Amino acid sequence: MNPGVDRPTIRRGSPLRDDVSVLKRVALFAGVDDETLERLYSVGTLRDVEPGDYVVRQGEFGDSFFVMLAGHATVEVVGEDGRSREVASVQPSQYFGELALVGRGERKASVRARTRAALLELGKGEFNQVIKRNKLVKGRIQEAYVKSALGTFVRQSRYFRGLPQERIDEIVLASTLEQFKKDDVIAREGDPAQKLFVVRSGFVRISRLVSRGADMESGEEILAYLGPEDFFGDEEVSVGAPYGATAMAVEPVECMVVPRSVVWNIYIKHPEVFSSFRRYSLARSQAQSGILQSQTSMGFVRDMLEAGLGQARSALIINLDTCIRCGNCVQACDDLHGYSRLARRGKKLTRRTDIASTRHESLYFPTSCLQCAAPECMVGCPTGAIARDVGGEVYIKDTCIGCGSCARNCDFGNISMANVKEDDGWLVGLLGGGAAKTEEVDNKKHVPADRAHTTIAQPSKAGVPKIAKSDLIAVKCDVCFEREFAACVYNCPTESILRIDPRNYFHELRRIAPKLAVNEQAPSAAKTTTSRRKSRVGVAILEIVTFLVTIAGGYVMHGILEPTPWRGVGMYAGVAAAVIMGLLSLMGLRKRMRTHGIGSLAAWVKVHAVLGGLLYGTVLFHAGYQATSVLTATLLTLLTISSVVAIGGQLASVFIPAILARSEDEALLPEDVGPKVRELSAASDEFLATLDERVRGKVKQHAHRMTQGGFAYVMRGTSPKDLTAMLEARAKRMRALPEKEHAIALRVAQNLAIARMHQVRRGLEILLTSWVPLHLVASALALMLLFGHILTVFLW
Repeated sequence: MNPGVDRPTIRRGSPLRDDVSVLKRVALFAGVDDETLERLYSVGTLRDVEPGDYVVRQGEFGDSFFVMLAGHATVEVVGEDGRSREVASVQPSQYFGELALVGRGERKASVRARTRAALLELGKGEFNQVIKRNKLVKGRIQEAYVKSALGTFVRQSRYFRGLPQERIDEIVLASTLEQFKKDDVIAREGDPAQKLFVVRSGFVRISRLVSRGADMESGEEILAYLGPEDFFGDEEVSVGAPYGATAMAVEPVECMVVPRSVVWNIYIKHPEVFSSFRRYSLARSQAQSGILQSQTSMGFVRDMLEAGLGQARSALIINLDTCIRCGNCVQACDDLHGYSRLARRGKKLTRRTDIASTRHESLYFPTSCLQCAAPECMVGCPTGAIARDVGGEVYIKDTCIGCGSCARNCDFGNISMANVKEDDGWLVGLLGGGAAKTEEVDNKKHVPADRAHTTIAQPSKAGVPKIAKSDLIAVKCDVCFEREFAACVYNCPTESILRIDPRNYFHELRRIAPKLAVNEQAPSAAKTTTSRRKSRVGVAILEIVTFLVTIAGGYVMHGILEPTPWRGVGMYAGVAAAVIMGLLSLMGLRKRMRTHGIGSLAAWVKVHAVLGGLLYGTVLFHAGYQATSVLTATLLTLLTISSVVAIGGQLASVFIPAILARSEDEALLPEDVGPKVRELSAASDEFLATLDERVRGKVKQHAHRMTQGGFAYVMRGTSPKDLTAMLEARAKRMRALPEKEHAIALRVAQNLAIARMHQVRRGLEILLTSWVPLHLVASALALMLLFGHILTVFLW
């Protein structure tokens, strides 16, 4: 198969068989009454497939399964070598794709029609509604899922695929598929080793207890992180020893569990399998050694996996070293959807830009859908309203009934519930009705729960029981997968916000889980990048150089040509300056057209910076480097202010974000700073309240003397750990207090220092954006004077 070729379209057409008799012969539906089968048939979609067409491709995602009504198809699996192998065939009355009904929809194999075929496609939502009370069918689906999942996994596994077919069948028959939630203990250190665990999906942390000395408590030492196709318990099971470490799920995990009796049988008859285990275990340990030895890298891996990035397929990150905190990303999302689906609250992580490098970058993970490989949100949806595109993008259909199951199941809080409001029409909107911002999806208006409270008509489909619909609907980031660009990324002026595939972007993830590499057969994740964006220094330098070169070059050319403002080159320079000012004014329009594909905001910023540098020198050349009137002098003054402020703003956007990133342990929003400072002050008052009035003043004065100004801490990039050490060092140079009073003074000083740091950081954030209004005012006034200047010329 060529991954670069799109899947041929499965055309709708007349079925070769238009009755339900074939369904009666399907083993899955044995014992199901005719009425239920007829309802299944009525809610399904008939597909007519030509020979050679692919029905599904390996690595794609889907939420439906298929019953072969007529014709034949082959099941193909692509191995690690890139070669496609035929592993099974599909005959009339057989089915495939059942993993989509129980799992999360990833196709583990491709199915291609060998002859002209007719299929009945049954969507997850409709299928579940029809058979929801039929426990027999649900049990068979679960059994089929386990058998199919285990069979495919074993046949593709690097360890077992070389075994004889009867041995593979034995493993599949005896093994089970077990699921674990985040923080579940899969195997505990010291327990008898009865099972071999092979990770099918998710990440597992392997750790052991270590003694820290007689007077210290025992601690945990992380030995490794395991990803898909990694294993643990092989050595212990093969020799009958207890588990030598604890295995814990750091995210939802699915494991193939092989009982000890089968492991022993393989160990005796096929020792080469365990030789393969040992070789891979050694290679994995060597690959992870660099990460385990670096405290920064190890901390990043731990925090990254706990944040869910191990299973993310399209994650949103913000590089705090270049982010100017302008809020354009949130505003763009608000403009597109009616209210922002992006919350700039999340987790800040620090990582090495490379394993061998000492350079670090600060990344921020805002609250946004991760497009998980195994999304828990899809489990338990009664109508199948939350589904996946073939490329893996999770989206919500208009069949959502507002039950909130997906929002409750999401471990990361990336799904919210919003009220639904019908479109009242253009006239009501014109008269002022429906003041809340809305998002039109499938002719319905989605608004936050605190802005509307109405209901929509309940959709129905023949043969599907109706479900009561609430006033709510599930809302999440859909990666703008139906648009040419992700609005938040497209409207970042500094290219600080990126949508990435962590498997490609983070070298740490590739080292600890090499099998997590992207399947070349699968469609790529939407709008992701694998490269780091360039620093803001380039834009600032570009603007300054253009500014200086234009002024100097113009001055030299003016001395050679000696033009006049009213004719020749001097006049053309004036016309060029007017055109450039007109082009520069379009920047304001572009910033407000956030939902239109007219070039990324970062590209506009670069062009704007170059044109701004050209403008000043062009105007000076036109004016002959002198002010001959009040109008000219005022215009040049305004342009000077506008240019200097713009250059200062560009320089601020280079240095201030890096200063902020170094000193932040969390990226606070502007509205969070005030409450945070008040919270710290209240905590200090609680500490001081435990002292009598005489001692209280002394302790408070002591705390203030221990604390420096917030600017000093911020400029040093002081972390909370460094802050404690600095305060203790200053306290040693002061008169000692009793132990209890010293402890309270230290806590008060810590709160005071952190509050001062918050206030300084807020001031720097204001400085990052405060130059923009001044630049706009000066530019607008200059543009008005330009019009006056042009009118004067024509009237003169």
